[in-house]
Amino acid sequence: MSGFQVKPNTRALVDPEKLAAFASGADQVEPKTALAPRTPWDSLDDKKRTPAFSMRFTAREQAILKIIAETTPDSMHEFCLKAIREKLELFAKSHKIK
Repeated sequence: MSGFQVKPNTRALVDPEKLAAFASGADQVEPKTALAPRTPWDSLDDKKRTPAFSMRFTAREQAILKIIAETTPDSMHEFCLKAIREKLELFAKSHKIK
């Protein structure tokens, strides 16, 4: 047997003051300030990308995108996203989709 011993933890696992502050708000109800989505996509996550859609380009289109990526601060992906987003927003506004 080794000479090591496990010392019991004497610190509180939770700060009692923080626990009391947390528990004091348990009875309070937060007002609902969120508005109902105006369009079907307003409530969807706009940060996380999904792998559900891939685009295919012709050799010419891909060559142009590579030149764009080499000569501008945007990558091929960023350039395509900006172009697609502009068209999507224009379409949504012009068709008054709700």
